[in-house]
Amino acid sequence: MALGVGLTGAEARADLPPPEGTMLVPFELRVEGLEAHPDHVLLVYPWSLSDGAPTREVGVLAPGQPLGFGRRIGGQPRVYAMRKDAWESVRAEIEGRDPEVARDDEGFPAPGAIDCGLAVSPRHQVDEDGPEVVTDVYRVETLGATTCQLQKLSSTPAPAAEPRGGCASCTVGGEGDDRPWWLLSLAALGLRRRLSGR
Repeated sequence: MALGVGLTGAEARADLPPPEGTMLVPFELRVEGLEAHPDHVLLVYPWSLSDGAPTREVGVLAPGQPLGFGRRIGGQPRVYAMRKDAWESVRAEIEGRDPEVARDDEGFPAPGAIDCGLAVSPRHQVDEDGPEVVTDVYRVETLGATTCQLQKLSSTPAPAAEPRGGCASCTVGGEGDDRPWWLLSLAALGLRRRLSGR
């Protein structure tokens, strides 16, 4: 039982409602200037539209269109670039893999993808009088066979310096999320037995 509580602890915290005076809204990422690079594609991995169980999928940024993000993503989303023809040749295989077993060491988001150096931080929580959608906008600076650089243009609204609490808009299961919740649960169970004399 303690192990089950530990394994579901992070997801349960993520299901908490937002603090009073705030609300949950969609988050999206838009990159301008992709039209000038028709031979390349920008990918986001890990990515997900899920508001339930966290998953690790591949999102594709289309010219002139924002890419929405769910509240449950299994890791820290990053932006990658690759040639469009190379992506199309592996797209069916990549998108057909089980997101639950997909890992970076298996060639994700795709073999030959270039890291653009951009970590995306989805934000779904705003003040009650805030915007109906949170949008981060970037512009392509350089995009080629071996280079990818994006410049941030704007964030609506601007990200707060410190979170106001709660975890309703958290990305879960990130690389830095190494807190041993299951170990704490087992330790608590052992302490309880010791105190009860068993």
